[in-house]
Formats: sequence, C-alpha cells, structure tokens
Amino acid sequence: MQLLQRAYLGIAIALALGTCFLKAQTPVTATDGGTQSPSASWNVDQIKSELSQLETNQDLHETLKKNLTDQFKLAQERFAQAATFKSEADQFRNLISSGPDEIKSLKTQLEALPAISGSNAQTNHLADISPSASSKDLEQILTTEKARLADLKNELNKVDAEIQTQSTRPEKNRVEMEEARKKLAETTSALTAAPPEQETPLEAKARLAVLEARRQARSNEITRLEQESLSHDTRLNLRRAIKDLNQRRVALLDAKVKALEERVNQRRQEEAAEAKREADRIKREAINKHEVIKFIAETNSKLTTEISQVAERLGELTPEQEVLTQKLTSIGGVFTDISKKIEVLGIDRTLVDLLLVQRRRLPTINALEKTNSVLESTIR
Repeated sequence: MQLLQRAYLGIAIALALGTCFLKAQTPVTATDGGTQSPSASWNVDQIKSELSQLETNQDLHETLKKNLTDQFKLAQERFAQAATFKSEADQFRNLISSGPDEIKSLKTQLEALPAISGSNAQTNHLADISPSASSKDLEQILTTEKARLADLKNELNKVDAEIQTQSTRPEKNRVEMEEARKKLAETTSALTAAPPEQETPLEAKARLAVLEARRQARSNEITRLEQESLSHDTRLNLRRAIKDLNQRRVALLDAKVKALEERVNQRRQEEAAEAKREADRIKREAINKHEVIKFIAETNSKLTTEISQVAERLGELTPEQEVLTQKLTSIGGVFTDISKKIEVLGIDRTLVDLLLVQRRRLPTINALEKTNSVLESTIR
C-alpha cells in the first residue's frame, strides 16, 4: 500500500514539474489551429517596465539585448503615434459640434467692422490719433501699424494655403484610409499567426508588443481619418470665414497706414514751416548783433528752408533718393561746423543759447536720414 502511494506521489510531482516547464517556455496560448493570441494587453507603462528590466539585465547577450531594446522602443514610438492620432480625432470630432458657432461668431465680427470706402474714410482711420501729434509720434505709430499689417498679411497667406490644402484632402483621405485598413488587417493577422520556431519568451514579448502597438496606431489612424472626413466641410467653411475677416482687417489697416503716411508727410511740412518762421524771426533780431551771430542766424534760416524742401520731397517716392541723401549729409556738416564756431567764440551767450534752442527744435538730421533709408529700401 505504501509502495502504491509513493508511486502515485512520484507521478503527480513529475506532472507538476512538466507543466511548470511548459508554461515557462510558452509565451502565448495555443489554439486548435496552431495560432497565437497575446498573453496580455500591452500599453505604454508595460513597455517602460520592460525597457527598465532589460537595462538592468546582466544575463542577456549584448546583441540580443540590443535587438529586444530596439523592438520595445519601436513599440513605444507606435503607442505615442496612436495617442497622437486619438488626440487629432478628438479635435475633429469636437470641431463638428463647435464649428458652426465659431463660423457664426466670425461673421458677426466681420459685420461689425466699418466699410473701407466713403468720403470720411481717412478721418475714420485716424480717429484715434491726436491731431496735434508730432511727426516723431506719428512715425512711431506708423511703424507699429505697418508691423501689424505685415502680420495680418502673413496670417491671410497662411489661411489661403490651408484652404488650398483642405480642398485636396478628400481624395487623399480616401487613399490613406484604404492603405490604413489594409495595414490593420495585416497586423491583426500577424497577431494571431503561429509564433516563429525556437522563439524565446522574451522575444515573443517584444514581437507581440510591437504588433499590438502597430494595431492600436492603425486603428486610431482610421478613426482620425474618418473624423477628418466628417468634419471636412465645417473646417473648410471655418477657414473661409477666417479669410473673409482677415481680408477686411487687412484692407482697413492698409487704408489706415496710407492715411498715416499722408499725415506724417503733412506734419513734417508743418513743423518745417514753423521752424522756418522761427528762424526768420531770430534772423531779424540778430541784424545788429555780432557778425558770427548774424551768420549763424542766416544759416539757420537757410537750413530751415532746405529742411522744408526735404520734408516735401520725403513724401514723394521718386528715384532722386541719392540727391536727398547728399543734401542731408551737407546740412549735417554745416550744423557741425556752426557748433564748433560757437564753442570757439563763446560770445553773446544769450542769443547763442536761443539759436541752439532753435536748432534743437528743427527736425533732426538722424530722423530724416532714417526716414530716407526706409524710403530707399521701399524703392529698391
């Protein structure tokens, strides 16, 4: 009896050991057709865990370790791609419901904008600018508005390109959808196919992880393409509404920039005329003064006349920029010479100070040169 019990016990132990051995060597469960299915559902966290274990595993051959690491990293990339496709699909889905309201809002904004024509158009464009603003202040405003105009035009060009791209998407979407479905079928088939001969459990893990990641990526890609197709008309109409709004904004801002340019030129001429009158007044007061003072006053009077002429010419974009540049250089040289004479003589300081105050009120040579440089760039 005891001998029989021992025999049964030996058989049971042998069966248990054999079962454990087989489980350790088999990474997937077999079906009647000899196919396989994943032993677990893979995700990003599991991939990270496997990579971490591989990094600290000292028993694997370096070549095998590298191959397995590359496989798990590939799976990691495909899971990231799957997440991106899902996010994009959600965006398309949300736009289907939110798009009509956005289009309505854009049209309301367009209707609220003023017309770009009319007898009082210029006045309306400059309504927010003080009539007493100096030419320097106006130039700063003009520079800011030109920058805004450039940004708006870039945005308009971008929207135009998006409209062109979206107009060709339906056909491309169809082709991409067919390809994605074909790849998904191939990946699904590979997941359930028989494993390669002599594949180790760790190799099976890596292979199945890559296949599962590819399956999720393809599945999410198909969903994304479906949502893109469903939202196509809404997205196209939204881009067209944005284009209409930006076109009106560009037209209005362009008109404002032109009106500002006219105001700047007008203000320059007014300031130059005012400086000329002041120079003539001081010239009259200097008649009975020292010869040097009379010379300075007469020179100031002449220079203000020249500056008035330059101010008028700056408003005209003509090919005569080189002449203007030479004139500005000449005027700057005269002012430098006058300053040196004043420092050397040091006489009649009251009138000299008055002349220097007048000089500071004149439009600056640097400012005129800067404006001239901008005009030269425009002509080129």
